[in-house]
Amino acid sequence: MITNLVKILTPILKTLPTNDYPAISTRLFFAVWLEWTFNSGVSSFRELFYKLNLQQNPVNRTTFSKACKRRSTDIFYRIINKLKHQVSRQIPGSDKRLFPIDATIVTLTSKLFWSQGVHQIKLILGADIEEGEIGDFVIDFKGHHEQYFKSDIVNMGLENSLYIMDRGFASHELMLKLTERKIDFVVRLNRNCNLTRNDKNEWFYHEFRVVKITDEMGIEYWLGTNLSSEDYSDEEIGDIYRKRWYIELLWRFMKGYLKLDKIRCKSVQGATIQVLMVIIAYLLLLLIQIPVILGTNLLNKLRCVQVELQQEVNCIYWMEGYIAQG
Repeated sequence: MITNLVKILTPILKTLPTNDYPAISTRLFFAVWLEWTFNSGVSSFRELFYKLNLQQNPVNRTTFSKACKRRSTDIFYRIINKLKHQVSRQIPGSDKRLFPIDATIVTLTSKLFWSQGVHQIKLILGADIEEGEIGDFVIDFKGHHEQYFKSDIVNMGLENSLYIMDRGFASHELMLKLTERKIDFVVRLNRNCNLTRNDKNEWFYHEFRVVKITDEMGIEYWLGTNLSSEDYSDEEIGDIYRKRWYIELLWRFMKGYLKLDKIRCKSVQGATIQVLMVIIAYLLLLLIQIPVILGTNLLNKLRCVQVELQQEVNCIYWMEGYIAQG
């Protein structure tokens, strides 16, 4: 075995029932979704089920589609919580954890969503830039602005998090909420915000310190923060904000390699499950260990998992085989 994926997944899979539904059990349903998320060789569910049926798997696309519309997402949230707990246990404590938060839009491919009043899917998520650990997240189907989720954003971070946010999160109300909860932050301000300057030539947005930085292209960025000038210089505030780029790289990875680029399902329930499976796959990759010679980043781990699963034909055969041995 190249990875320790079996050791990670087996305790979770044993809790999934195998006879709760006559056509496709919860364990089989999860196995198909895991195969879809990890398998880079399929680009559509039609192609996935064509290959699965050639391998004589007892599931068809129609049954799977109906299950996506009707199954509860609770089991997926429970798996995410278990995996998050495992990730947090293996990460050492830190005095200050840089925690960029951002929102991304996931493309819809079915016009059936429009008839349900759903025009886009937004995922709001944050991650520790050192270890990749994530906190809570928001999946929105109603096109709300990030400011609509102020309470969720305040509770989204990890212990000792320093939030790093872009202009979509810039509001005086959110900054006050974060300060009340003793959460440090650096946020890029909008161009039209009202700034004031004191006698010492220091800029403020209401009561919050403002730092101006300029990138290599000469573009000015105005950053609001509750970090004091005694503890953090203007240059350090600029360096902290530049590390927000980590979350952009995370979106690129999820969309480019874990199929978050488009929603292939035709129901809100199925779309939610697809997003949750991407998060599950990401957490599994954080936990997976591979030989150092093969690399340590997420993409190297994903490639090792794909090789390992291809050797076992697919996730369904792999799961049933190792569960039976266990």
